[in-house]
Amino acid sequence: MNTFKPFAVFLALLSVAVLSAPAHAQSVMMLKAGGFKWSDRTQETAERDVRYEDNSESLILAFERRRRAVSLGVEFMRMESDWQKVDTIPDRPKGYIQLQSVSFVPRAYIGRGHVVPFVGAGVGWGYVRNRYVVTAIDNDIERENGPIYQLNGGVEFRWEGVGLMLEVKRIKVDINDDSLSLAKDDFPNLSGTAGFVGLTMMF
Repeated sequence: MNTFKPFAVFLALLSVAVLSAPAHAQSVMMLKAGGFKWSDRTQETAERDVRYEDNSESLILAFERRRRAVSLGVEFMRMESDWQKVDTIPDRPKGYIQLQSVSFVPRAYIGRGHVVPFVGAGVGWGYVRNRYVVTAIDNDIERENGPIYQLNGGVEFRWEGVGLMLEVKRIKVDINDDSLSLAKDDFPNLSGTAGFVGLTMMF
């Protein structure tokens, strides 16, 4: 589904969350940045043995409504990671993979005060684009989409109206092989662990 627009879906779900939440629930906006570590770095992509680098860049924009110790959130995530073909050729083919996703993410916050641990889980939909670079020109290997799952935990440091969040996520994306071009093996195993640092704004 090449026309999948995760950010548009995020805005739609955000509107639903705002309209359906109780009036006395607390609203929280979050902006988080971090990195992604692959569970299996060396994999096959488009009949190439490639190594995915642990230099991925990840960004999250999220909104949640909190009531007491429980929250329900909507999260937009974008991740990009480079790869190189594994061989002895000096000028090795290179590429990168992009993931965009939208997820529902409920959380449970433990305790009150300035330091609040939390745990959560999420389910949503992800759009993956795998590309290779030849003489500085980007070429698509494949685009696909599928469900995305996550477990998360961390701690939030809270002050008046703002906070600092440290979060670790375990992420898994299941790719659907419904295209007419290349095979499902063109995509890597997208399991991995991501770490984030973020700013929270409460109102």
